[in-house]
Amino acid sequence: MWNEKTRPLVAAGKLVVLGVVQEQHAERAKLYQQWKQFDFPIAQDAVTSLGLAVVPVPVLIDEHGYLMSTRPRINEIAKLVTRPTKSPEKPAPKLNRDHMSPAWLTANAAPNSGASSLVIGDAYLSKGSLESIRHAVLHYTAGLKLAEAQQNEVMKGLALFRLGVAYRNLFDLAKENDESPDDFTKAVRFWTLALETNPNQYIWRRRIQQYGPRQIKPYPFYDWFDQAKQEITSRGETPVNLKIPLSGSEVAQPSKTFETVAKEEENPDPSGKIDRDDEYIINIHATVVPQKIAPGETVRAHLRFVPNTGYWNNEAGEMMVWINESDSGIRSRRRLVHSKAKLPSSGEPRSLEFEFKTNLDSAGELVIKGYALYYVCKSEDGECLYRRQDFSIPVRIQIEK
Repeated sequence: MWNEKTRPLVAAGKLVVLGVVQEQHAERAKLYQQWKQFDFPIAQDAVTSLGLAVVPVPVLIDEHGYLMSTRPRINEIAKLVTRPTKSPEKPAPKLNRDHMSPAWLTANAAPNSGASSLVIGDAYLSKGSLESIRHAVLHYTAGLKLAEAQQNEVMKGLALFRLGVAYRNLFDLAKENDESPDDFTKAVRFWTLALETNPNQYIWRRRIQQYGPRQIKPYPFYDWFDQAKQEITSRGETPVNLKIPLSGSEVAQPSKTFETVAKEEENPDPSGKIDRDDEYIINIHATVVPQKIAPGETVRAHLRFVPNTGYWNNEAGEMMVWINESDSGIRSRRRLVHSKAKLPSSGEPRSLEFEFKTNLDSAGELVIKGYALYYVCKSEDGECLYRRQDFSIPVRIQIEK
């Protein structure tokens, strides 16, 4: 609506539109922009450096760089932008041309300043390389320590959320750069701690809900994805490619009730006869979201399977996961299947998800247990095996006092 209403003003040279999005993954906003045919640039603010707690927030700035209005109504825009403005007595401050240079920021940083550490970290994060993100983590950690020492809860929250963003970036680079897939767990932990410093920060809350169970979702985050790709393709265009595929939690519809798969499925290896993957040809990592829940609440478990010393054998069969029955709660489904790739062998990480609703009398830390069955080869031309690997997923129950 805003795009359509402001387009005549843009065409007449009366208005310049810029967008800022608080996305973890910028290409998703690019796809939405392509789908809706937005013709204005959009910048990414993954770490909420603008200080916003909710969105959207329209802001109107005059030609001199001064704020005219915050949250203007759509029917007020034309009147506001055509109203004459006076030249200010003092020109608006301008950013230094090197304001996103880590070297310049470091040289001009205030000593013992948590804010300076975060700004330098932001500069490193924006570069997007593995090395620069590691530098960002170091600076965010330094900012966090200063905030804790100074008992600055606001700065502490900002540092914690940024650390979550940085570790999620490292997780996304894992398949190509051999980073720890546990970085996603670290990201969720830091986001959780950040939200605890400011429960009213809804952008931070949404980041957790994005990967969480359906019961805590305010809306489906990316249910528009398939429709967008279809309509863009029908226009003869090539849709923006998502570097990081959408997870099941990101397209799941909200639900007030906990749903389970009604189909009865048999345990494929009830006696544990299938040989174990003692060589850890495949590494299994698990992240639960949220990381802290009350008794009776639900978590979404994200399982990630990363080839360590071998490859998937896609000619033999599909990878399967079995979730054991538990006295501590109910699983949404007991059997998960990952469709095999088209190539005879492949080395990509694989992901599966399920939800687990805890009992009302749960307390402390419970453990969800299960196992994975998969066909793997020790090398592309080497011995191919059928293996089982057991896993345990801890879930922390927090009882409010």
